[in-house]
Amino acid sequence: MSVQRVANVERAQMLIESPSRAALQHFLTAWQSVLHATRQQPAGRGLLRWAVDVDPLAI
Repeated sequence: MSVQRVANVERAQMLIESPSRAALQHFLTAWQSVLHATRQQPAGRGLLRWAVDVDPLAI
């Protein structure tokens, strides 16, 4: 994972792969609740944003 600074905002991109589509979907579903909980904590409030793009054809 690399971190870039664009328009004075740090941005990172992460690739998550799995040989099993079902396992990947299960992980993403569980991870979504963790992301929401992290954003609600005082340290992350207003500072964290994310986008999840599931696109196996682009890789």
